[in-house]
Amino acid sequence: MAQLRVQRDKALSESGTALNARYRAALEQVYRRALQANDPTAEAIKTELETLGPLRVGVATTTASPSAMIHPKTMQGTWDVKRMGREKESWEIKEDGTCAVTFGANKVPNEIWTWAKAKDKIEFRSPKGVYTFEWPVKNNRVEGYGPAGNGVTLTKAR
Repeated sequence: MAQLRVQRDKALSESGTALNARYRAALEQVYRRALQANDPTAEAIKTELETLGPLRVGVATTTASPSAMIHPKTMQGTWDVKRMGREKESWEIKEDGTCAVTFGANKVPNEIWTWAKAKDKIEFRSPKGVYTFEWPVKNNRVEGYGPAGNGVTLTKAR
């Protein structure tokens, strides 16, 4: 019975972590939209986000209006990411200028980044810095560099 209780407690803890990650990701997206629209509820959303931990880099900094940012449809969707010496990774690039980044076999995103097209480049803003990719997409792939100058390849999954 003690072993079953330990297993149950572990499963409850793991499911709570996944639920909180999904809630935080959705709340960050709503917060970005509220900031972009100059919505007065943005402050209440920020307060709720802060109860989940410190604001992540990039969450509170996106203040440009949606029309000022360019989000090409060819970039939207799920991309497999290849970085030297890194585990499997996927990026879900969305029309609203967010990118849900999932590491390894996780089922929910680990981080939410922002992205936009700037001239002939696509830029992703992460907590560790900016990832820059060449534009346009060729054969469902884009090549680029991470904040440390390491090569990164995105391949369209769907």
